Amino acid sequence: MKNALGTEIDFNKAVEHMDEELREQVQNRLGPCSDEEFFFTYATLHYETYGEVFEFAKKFPAI
Repeated sequence: MKNALGTEIDFNKAVEHMDEELREQVQNRLGPCSDEEFFFTYATLHYETYGEVFEFAKKFPAI
């Protein structure tokens, strides 16, 4: 899939690097949804919580 900046990312690898508590919050909030919807919701919550962009949401992820 592509992140909001058009960078191709591996969704499964991104999930492995997500904060477990935030990931569960997104899962509970959205339930079944597309990978894209899950990723973008998580990235927003990550930014709101930590004040930084989730690594996989960057133009050039370092991972």
